Amino acid sequence: MNAGVPAHKINLGIPFYGRIWEGVKSAERNGLFQEAETVGSGIDFVTFAEKINKDGFTRYWDDSAKAPYLWNPEKKTFISYEDEESIRLKMEFLKQKGLGGVMFWEYSADYQKRLQKAIAENLTTK
Repeated sequence: MNAGVPAHKINLGIPFYGRIWEGVKSAERNGLFQEAETVGSGIDFVTFAEKINKDGFTRYWDDSAKAPYLWNPEKKTFISYEDEESIRLKMEFLKQKGLGGVMFWEYSADYQKRLQKAIAENLTTK
């Protein structure tokens, strides 16, 4: 919008995948912003969704990004991702700014439709 693009022509992108870093070198800030041995490769939401608050993974919240992340100090593994709460906040932002819509990648990463449902429920005007 600062470049002159009308808000109604801008779509907000939402990933249906996370980014995983392994070999995180410090447990400071529960792995957030820490150096790792890997480079944040993609991981489908369905691959890790069942690990949230299980198997040593604890869900934390990054208030700057308005997004959750998982941290497993034993495995030294960090996963950033979107969930229903972060999507709700992003839909509020989209409506507040008058943006044109939303796009996401990709359907198969959310075959339970948890994230799709969060978009649909929160995109409607209330």
